[in-house]
Amino acid sequence: MRRKITGIATAAFLLAGAAAAQEGNSTFLFPVVMHGPGVYPSFWQSDVFVHNPMNVPVTVGFAFFPADQANQETGAPADEPTRIIPAHGSVLVTDIVYTMFNYDNKKGALFVDAGQDTFATNPTDSWVIVSVRNYNTGSDPRGTFGHALPEMLMLLNGSASPSYATGARHDTRFRCNMGIGNPSPAEITVHYRIRMADGTVVGDSTKNVQPFSIGQWTFASLSIGAQTGPLSAEFWLDPYNVTPNPCANPTMTNNFFAYLSPVDGARSGEGTGDGEIIPAVPTVYPPVMFTCP
Repeated sequence: MRRKITGIATAAFLLAGAAAAQEGNSTFLFPVVMHGPGVYPSFWQSDVFVHNPMNVPVTVGFAFFPADQANQETGAPADEPTRIIPAHGSVLVTDIVYTMFNYDNKKGALFVDAGQDTFATNPTDSWVIVSVRNYNTGSDPRGTFGHALPEMLMLLNGSASPSYATGARHDTRFRCNMGIGNPSPAEITVHYRIRMADGTVVGDSTKNVQPFSIGQWTFASLSIGAQTGPLSAEFWLDPYNVTPNPCANPTMTNNFFAYLSPVDGARSGEGTGDGEIIPAVPTVYPPVMFTCP
């Protein structure tokens, strides 16, 4: 996209409310889509739905930022997969990571844009409705199990103040993952802290996340053993990475988003394999990019 993810126009703030599974806006950032196996026998893929509520056609662009590698913004709309959606029409991109971006066994963040500054033929006030579903195809005869994704632009954190998430379980029934995304043009360091129900810390460290990318880790890989009761998490940007004057150049501002992802099934072959994405909510709100004059 020609616009940096971190340089979204203030108009986006006027359209967007708190993060939800489905929203109307011109620009969207979804935390993680994928095509690939999870814990056996699960297999995950992602479908994207876009609706154009306007009276004229709208061009929509899609950009995928693979996990665990440094990525760059694409240079122009011609570099992006696009769809032209007729007035009051809709499109469905099934298994988007594989069918649109040709990746196998890969996860990453998804950026969707319908703004006029990206596509000059779109109206100045263009907006669309986008919904993303991650689901486990697996081998369960009851069918697929899945969840809608939250939109993350309004949950970006560019400060050393925490973002919080709750709803994790890591016990005899559930396993859990932790994800951190970096929609910034530089590598960042994010601190995390996992707490038990009584407030005891069971995990406390940092993760480096490469530019325009995400990382996702199992609680087991973080040396967090099985716990009794619910778990919550805190995330904050390393003070060294906080942009001193973000309004001077919002496109170069460091931000992150984070999430927890509990999955039904502590071990291979147990439970439904169904998971969800629980976003971390920042204490500094709204994100600084939406408050710059």
